[in-house]
Amino acid sequence: MKILVVGTGGSIVSGISTAADQMTRTLADFGHDVERLNAGEQMRRRSNALNLQNVRAVATDAAAVFRRVRRWRADVVWIHTFGVPTLPALRALAMVGAARMAGRPAVLHIHAYGLEATLAKAGRPLRVAVRVLVAVAGATVVLYDGAAAALRGVADGGSVHVLPNWVDVPDEPAALPAQPPLRVVFVGGLVRRKGVPQLVDAMRLLDDVAVELRLVGGAGEAGAAAQDKLRADSEDLVRAGRVSFAGQRDPEGVRAELRAGHLFVLPSEAEGTPISMLEAMAEGRAVLVTDAGNMKAVVEGSGCGWVLTDRRPETIAASLRAVVRDPEALAGASGKAWHAAADLYSATALLPEIEAILGSVEA
Repeated sequence: MKILVVGTGGSIVSGISTAADQMTRTLADFGHDVERLNAGEQMRRRSNALNLQNVRAVATDAAAVFRRVRRWRADVVWIHTFGVPTLPALRALAMVGAARMAGRPAVLHIHAYGLEATLAKAGRPLRVAVRVLVAVAGATVVLYDGAAAALRGVADGGSVHVLPNWVDVPDEPAALPAQPPLRVVFVGGLVRRKGVPQLVDAMRLLDDVAVELRLVGGAGEAGAAAQDKLRADSEDLVRAGRVSFAGQRDPEGVRAELRAGHLFVLPSEAEGTPISMLEAMAEGRAVLVTDAGNMKAVVEGSGCGWVLTDRRPETIAASLRAVVRDPEALAGASGKAWHAAADLYSATALLPEIEAILGSVEA
Protein backbone atom coordinates (compact mmCIF):
# COMPACT_ATOMS: atom_id res chain seq x y z
CA MET A 1 0.00 0.00 0.00
CA LYS A 2 1.23 3.52 -0.84
CA ILE A 3 0.76 5.78 2.17
CA LEU A 4 1.41 9.51 2.33
CA VAL A 5 2.18 10.53 5.93
CA VAL A 6 1.53 14.22 6.58
CA GLY A 7 2.97 16.06 9.58
CA THR A 8 5.00 19.12 10.42
CA GLY A 9 8.71 19.73 10.06
CA GLY A 10 11.28 22.43 9.52
CA SER A 11 11.60 24.62 12.62
CA ILE A 12 8.50 23.03 14.17
CA VAL A 13 9.72 20.46 16.68
CA SER A 14 6.76 18.88 18.43
CA GLY A 15 5.00 15.65 19.23
CA ILE A 16 3.27 15.86 15.85
CA SER A 17 6.50 15.97 13.86
CA THR A 18 7.99 13.19 16.00
CA ALA A 19 4.89 11.00 15.67
CA ALA A 20 4.73 11.48 11.90
CA ASP A 21 8.41 10.56 11.55
CA GLN A 22 7.87 7.49 13.73
CA MET A 23 4.87 6.39 11.67
CA THR A 24 6.81 6.82 8.43
CA ARG A 25 9.61 4.56 9.67
CA THR A 26 7.21 1.99 11.11
CA LEU A 27 5.08 1.66 7.98
CA ALA A 28 8.20 1.34 5.83
CA ASP A 29 9.66 -1.29 8.16
CA PHE A 30 6.51 -3.37 7.77
CA GLY A 31 6.56 -3.32 3.99
CA HIS A 32 4.47 -0.34 2.94
CA ASP A 33 5.55 2.19 0.34
CA VAL A 34 5.65 5.45 2.32
CA GLU A 35 6.32 9.11 1.62
CA ARG A 36 6.51 11.89 4.18
CA LEU A 37 5.12 15.39 3.62
CA ASN A 38 5.70 18.40 5.87
CA ALA A 39 2.58 20.57 5.94
CA GLY A 40 3.76 23.48 8.05
CA GLU A 41 7.47 24.14 8.57
CA GLN A 42 7.65 27.37 10.57
CA MET A 43 6.28 28.37 13.97
CA ARG A 44 3.81 31.25 13.75
CA ARG A 45 3.42 33.87 16.46
CA ARG A 46 -0.34 33.35 16.84
CA SER A 47 -0.87 29.90 15.36
CA ASN A 48 -4.54 29.61 16.44
CA ALA A 49 -5.64 33.09 15.37
CA LEU A 50 -7.91 33.61 12.37
CA ASN A 51 -5.67 36.04 10.50
CA LEU A 52 -4.42 36.42 6.94
CA GLN A 53 -1.10 34.67 7.60
CA ASN A 54 -2.78 31.60 9.06
CA VAL A 55 -5.49 31.44 6.40
CA ARG A 56 -2.78 31.49 3.73
CA ALA A 57 -0.92 28.74 5.58
CA VAL A 58 -4.06 26.58 5.64
CA ALA A 59 -4.54 27.02 1.90
CA THR A 60 -0.86 26.28 1.24
CA ASP A 61 -0.93 23.09 3.32
CA ALA A 62 -4.09 21.83 1.66
CA ALA A 63 -2.72 22.53 -1.80
CA ALA A 64 0.51 20.68 -0.94
CA VAL A 65 -1.47 17.61 0.14
CA PHE A 66 -3.58 17.67 -3.03
CA ARG A 67 -0.55 17.98 -5.33
CA ARG A 68 1.46 15.25 -3.63
CA VAL A 69 -1.47 12.81 -3.60
CA ARG A 70 -2.15 13.34 -7.29
CA ARG A 71 1.51 13.19 -8.31
CA TRP A 72 2.44 10.16 -6.23
CA ARG A 73 -0.93 8.40 -6.46
CA ALA A 74 -1.07 7.50 -2.79
CA ASP A 75 -3.61 4.90 -1.70
CA VAL A 76 -4.17 6.45 1.73
CA VAL A 77 -3.26 9.82 3.31
CA TRP A 78 -2.48 9.66 7.04
CA ILE A 79 -2.63 13.20 8.44
CA HIS A 80 -1.09 14.03 11.82
CA THR A 81 -2.50 17.27 13.20
CA PHE A 82 -3.47 19.09 16.37
CA GLY A 83 -7.16 19.19 15.43
CA VAL A 84 -8.51 21.83 17.86
CA PRO A 85 -9.42 24.63 18.54
CA THR A 86 -11.29 26.14 15.61
CA LEU A 87 -8.45 27.18 13.27
CA PRO A 88 -6.54 23.86 13.63
CA ALA A 89 -9.84 22.06 13.06
CA LEU A 90 -10.43 24.02 9.86
CA ARG A 91 -6.83 23.36 8.79
CA ALA A 92 -7.33 19.65 9.35
CA LEU A 93 -10.60 19.78 7.43
CA ALA A 94 -8.85 21.53 4.53
CA MET A 95 -6.15 18.84 4.34
CA VAL A 96 -8.64 15.97 4.65
CA GLY A 97 -10.78 17.63 1.99
CA ALA A 98 -7.74 17.98 -0.27
CA ALA A 99 -7.05 14.25 0.00
CA ARG A 100 -10.66 13.44 -0.76
CA MET A 101 -10.71 15.83 -3.72
CA ALA A 102 -7.64 14.01 -5.03
CA GLY A 103 -9.67 10.82 -4.88
CA ARG A 104 -8.06 9.16 -1.87
CA PRO A 105 -9.27 8.32 1.66
CA ALA A 106 -7.72 10.05 4.66
CA VAL A 107 -6.92 9.01 8.21
CA LEU A 108 -7.03 11.98 10.58
CA HIS A 109 -4.68 11.53 13.56
CA ILE A 110 -5.45 14.11 16.29
CA HIS A 111 -2.66 14.92 18.77
CA ALA A 112 -4.36 17.70 20.73
CA TYR A 113 -3.56 17.84 24.42
CA GLY A 114 -6.50 18.47 26.73
CA LEU A 115 -8.95 17.38 24.03
CA GLU A 116 -11.68 16.53 26.55
CA ALA A 117 -11.55 19.97 28.20
CA THR A 118 -11.46 21.77 24.84
CA LEU A 119 -14.50 19.94 23.52
CA ALA A 120 -16.40 20.30 26.81
CA LYS A 121 -16.25 24.10 26.59
CA ALA A 122 -16.36 24.34 22.78
CA GLY A 123 -18.76 26.78 21.17
CA ARG A 124 -20.97 25.97 18.21
CA PRO A 125 -18.39 26.80 15.47
CA LEU A 126 -15.81 24.38 16.85
CA ARG A 127 -18.36 21.64 17.53
CA VAL A 128 -19.68 21.92 13.97
CA ALA A 129 -16.15 21.93 12.54
CA VAL A 130 -15.21 18.79 14.51
CA ARG A 131 -18.45 17.04 13.58
CA VAL A 132 -17.87 17.69 9.87
CA LEU A 133 -14.19 16.75 10.17
CA VAL A 134 -14.91 13.33 11.67
CA ALA A 135 -17.62 12.69 9.10
CA VAL A 136 -15.37 13.57 6.14
CA ALA A 137 -12.33 11.61 7.33
CA GLY A 138 -12.29 7.94 6.50
CA ALA A 139 -11.10 7.27 10.06
CA THR A 140 -10.23 9.51 13.00
CA VAL A 141 -7.49 8.46 15.41
CA VAL A 142 -6.94 9.72 18.97
CA LEU A 143 -4.38 8.74 21.57
CA TYR A 144 -6.44 7.31 24.42
CA ASP A 145 -9.94 6.26 25.50
CA GLY A 146 -10.90 9.52 27.23
CA ALA A 147 -10.20 11.53 24.09
CA ALA A 148 -12.20 9.05 22.00
CA ALA A 149 -15.21 9.33 24.32
CA ALA A 150 -15.08 13.13 24.17
CA LEU A 151 -14.84 13.11 20.38
CA ARG A 152 -17.73 10.67 20.00
CA GLY A 153 -19.80 12.93 22.23
CA VAL A 154 -19.43 15.78 19.73
CA ALA A 155 -19.39 13.78 16.50
CA ASP A 156 -21.79 10.86 16.64
CA GLY A 157 -20.96 9.79 13.08
CA GLY A 158 -17.72 8.56 11.60
CA SER A 159 -15.16 6.03 12.73
CA VAL A 160 -13.04 6.87 15.82
CA HIS A 161 -10.07 4.67 16.74
CA VAL A 162 -7.72 4.70 19.74
CA LEU A 163 -4.04 4.37 18.87
CA PRO A 164 -1.46 5.48 21.44
CA ASN A 165 1.92 6.79 20.41
CA TRP A 166 4.70 4.24 20.21
CA VAL A 167 8.48 4.18 20.30
CA ASP A 168 11.45 2.05 19.32
CA VAL A 169 12.33 -0.20 22.25
CA PRO A 170 15.88 -1.58 22.76
CA ASP A 171 16.36 -5.30 23.31
CA GLU A 172 17.01 -4.63 27.00
CA PRO A 173 16.79 -1.68 29.37
CA ALA A 174 19.84 0.50 29.98
CA ALA A 175 21.51 -0.06 33.34
CA LEU A 176 20.75 2.62 35.93
CA PRO A 177 23.70 4.90 36.77
CA ALA A 178 25.12 4.79 40.26
CA GLN A 179 23.65 7.03 42.95
CA PRO A 180 23.92 9.57 44.50
CA PRO A 181 22.86 11.92 43.10
CA LEU A 182 19.41 11.07 41.76
CA ARG A 183 19.38 12.47 38.22
CA VAL A 184 15.93 13.65 37.16
CA VAL A 185 15.33 14.30 33.46
CA PHE A 186 12.61 16.44 31.89
CA VAL A 187 12.08 16.37 28.11
CA GLY A 188 9.80 18.82 26.30
CA GLY A 189 9.04 22.49 25.82
CA LEU A 190 10.36 24.55 28.71
CA VAL A 191 6.96 26.03 29.53
CA ARG A 192 4.65 26.42 32.52
CA ARG A 193 2.03 24.15 30.96
CA LYS A 194 4.51 21.28 31.24
CA GLY A 195 5.48 22.23 34.78
CA VAL A 196 9.06 23.40 34.23
CA PRO A 197 8.95 26.48 36.51
CA GLN A 198 7.32 24.27 39.15
CA LEU A 199 10.17 21.77 38.79
CA VAL A 200 12.75 24.51 39.31
CA ASP A 201 10.87 25.73 42.39
CA ALA A 202 10.76 22.15 43.69
CA MET A 203 14.56 21.95 43.40
CA ARG A 204 14.80 24.91 45.79
CA LEU A 205 13.04 22.80 48.40
CA LEU A 206 15.56 19.98 47.99
CA ASP A 207 18.81 21.69 48.90
CA ASP A 208 19.46 19.00 51.53
CA VAL A 209 18.91 16.11 49.08
CA ALA A 210 21.29 14.75 46.42
CA VAL A 211 19.08 15.48 43.38
CA GLU A 212 20.02 17.01 40.02
CA LEU A 213 17.54 18.21 37.40
CA ARG A 214 18.36 18.04 33.68
CA LEU A 215 16.06 20.08 31.40
CA VAL A 216 16.07 18.84 27.80
CA GLY A 217 14.15 20.91 25.24
CA GLY A 218 13.58 24.28 23.66
CA ALA A 219 11.40 27.31 24.24
CA GLY A 220 8.12 25.70 23.14
CA GLU A 221 4.96 27.72 22.62
CA ALA A 222 5.91 30.31 25.28
CA GLY A 223 8.72 31.68 23.10
CA ALA A 224 12.36 32.62 23.62
CA ALA A 225 11.68 35.42 26.10
CA ALA A 226 10.00 33.04 28.55
CA GLN A 227 12.88 30.60 28.21
CA ASP A 228 15.42 33.35 28.86
CA LYS A 229 13.52 34.33 32.03
CA LEU A 230 13.47 30.72 33.20
CA ARG A 231 17.23 30.47 32.73
CA ALA A 232 17.77 33.73 34.59
CA ASP A 233 15.54 32.63 37.47
CA SER A 234 17.47 29.34 37.68
CA GLU A 235 20.95 30.88 37.54
CA ASP A 236 21.81 30.18 41.19
CA LEU A 237 20.77 26.51 40.86
CA VAL A 238 22.79 26.19 37.66
CA ARG A 239 25.88 27.62 39.36
CA ALA A 240 25.39 25.13 42.18
CA GLY A 241 25.27 22.24 39.68
CA ARG A 242 21.75 21.26 40.71
CA VAL A 243 19.94 22.31 37.50
CA SER A 244 21.29 22.16 33.94
CA PHE A 245 19.89 23.02 30.53
CA ALA A 246 20.66 20.58 27.71
CA GLY A 247 18.88 22.56 24.98
CA GLN A 248 17.15 20.95 22.02
CA ARG A 249 18.32 17.42 21.20
CA ASP A 250 17.78 15.13 18.22
CA PRO A 251 16.13 11.74 18.94
CA GLU A 252 19.43 10.00 19.67
CA GLY A 253 20.48 12.85 21.90
CA VAL A 254 17.24 12.62 23.87
CA ARG A 255 17.73 8.89 24.39
CA ALA A 256 21.29 9.53 25.62
CA GLU A 257 20.02 12.10 28.12
CA LEU A 258 17.42 9.64 29.41
CA ARG A 259 20.00 6.87 29.80
CA ALA A 260 22.20 9.22 31.82
CA GLY A 261 19.36 9.80 34.28
CA HIS A 262 17.42 7.75 36.80
CA LEU A 263 13.91 9.21 36.63
CA PHE A 264 11.81 10.95 33.98
CA VAL A 265 9.53 13.70 35.28
CA LEU A 266 6.64 15.48 33.53
CA PRO A 267 4.36 17.56 35.80
CA SER A 268 2.20 18.68 32.88
CA GLU A 269 -1.34 20.02 33.04
CA ALA A 270 -2.38 18.72 29.60
CA GLU A 271 -1.02 15.87 27.45
CA GLY A 272 -2.04 13.09 25.11
CA THR A 273 0.32 10.12 25.28
CA PRO A 274 3.69 11.90 25.57
CA ILE A 275 6.33 10.36 23.34
CA SER A 276 9.00 11.61 25.75
CA MET A 277 7.47 9.50 28.53
CA LEU A 278 7.40 6.43 26.28
CA GLU A 279 11.02 7.04 25.25
CA ALA A 280 12.01 7.12 28.91
CA MET A 281 10.15 3.87 29.55
CA ALA A 282 11.82 2.26 26.54
CA GLU A 283 15.23 3.02 28.08
CA GLY A 284 14.13 1.45 31.36
CA ARG A 285 13.51 4.68 33.26
CA ALA A 286 10.73 5.06 35.80
CA VAL A 287 8.45 8.09 35.43
CA LEU A 288 6.93 10.71 37.73
CA VAL A 289 3.96 12.36 36.03
CA THR A 290 0.64 14.10 36.58
CA ASP A 291 -2.85 12.85 35.80
CA ALA A 292 -2.94 14.40 32.32
CA GLY A 293 -3.93 12.66 29.11
CA ASN A 294 -3.51 8.96 29.72
CA MET A 295 -0.29 9.19 31.76
CA LYS A 296 -1.99 8.04 34.97
CA ALA A 297 -3.49 5.03 33.21
CA VAL A 298 -0.09 4.09 31.76
CA VAL A 299 1.64 4.33 35.13
CA GLU A 300 -1.03 2.60 37.19
CA GLY A 301 -1.54 -0.11 34.59
CA SER A 302 2.15 -1.05 34.45
CA GLY A 303 3.65 0.04 37.76
CA CYS A 304 6.30 2.00 35.88
CA GLY A 305 6.44 4.95 38.28
CA TRP A 306 4.38 7.38 40.30
CA VAL A 307 1.54 9.87 39.70
CA LEU A 308 1.65 13.30 41.33
CA THR A 309 -1.50 14.41 43.14
CA ASP A 310 -0.98 17.97 41.90
CA ARG A 311 1.64 20.18 40.25
CA ARG A 312 2.72 22.25 43.27
CA PRO A 313 6.47 22.44 43.86
CA GLU A 314 5.93 21.08 47.38
CA THR A 315 4.25 17.96 45.98
CA ILE A 316 6.97 17.41 43.39
CA ALA A 317 9.70 17.85 46.00
CA ALA A 318 8.04 15.40 48.40
CA SER A 319 7.76 12.79 45.65
CA LEU A 320 11.42 13.18 44.71
CA ARG A 321 12.42 12.78 48.36
CA ALA A 322 10.47 9.53 48.49
CA VAL A 323 12.24 8.22 45.37
CA VAL A 324 15.65 9.06 46.84
CA ARG A 325 14.77 7.17 50.02
CA ASP A 326 13.70 4.00 48.19
CA PRO A 327 16.20 2.93 45.49
CA GLU A 328 14.69 -0.57 45.40
CA ALA A 329 11.30 0.84 44.37
CA LEU A 330 13.02 2.93 41.71
CA ALA A 331 14.79 -0.15 40.30
CA GLY A 332 11.55 -2.13 40.27
CA ALA A 333 9.59 0.61 38.52
CA SER A 334 12.40 1.02 35.99
CA GLY A 335 12.22 -2.64 34.97
CA LYS A 336 8.44 -2.48 34.67
CA ALA A 337 8.78 0.64 32.49
CA TRP A 338 10.85 -1.21 29.90
CA HIS A 339 8.48 -4.19 29.83
CA ALA A 340 5.45 -1.92 29.38
CA ALA A 341 7.13 -0.09 26.50
CA ALA A 342 8.00 -3.37 24.77
CA ASP A 343 4.66 -5.09 25.37
CA LEU A 344 2.24 -2.18 24.91
CA TYR A 345 3.90 0.83 23.24
CA SER A 346 6.18 -0.61 20.55
CA ALA A 347 5.49 -0.72 16.82
CA THR A 348 5.20 -4.51 16.95
CA ALA A 349 2.61 -4.36 19.73
CA LEU A 350 0.48 -1.79 17.89
CA LEU A 351 0.87 -3.06 14.32
CA PRO A 352 -2.46 -4.98 14.31
CA GLU A 353 -4.37 -1.80 15.17
CA ILE A 354 -2.45 0.25 12.59
CA GLU A 355 -3.24 -2.30 9.89
CA ALA A 356 -6.90 -2.43 10.96
CA ILE A 357 -7.20 1.35 10.59
CA LEU A 358 -5.58 1.24 7.15
CA GLY A 359 -7.84 -1.61 6.11
CA SER A 360 -10.94 0.32 7.19
CA VAL A 361 -10.21 3.19 4.78
CA GLU A 362 -8.43 1.43 1.92
CA ALA A 363 -9.73 2.65 -1.43
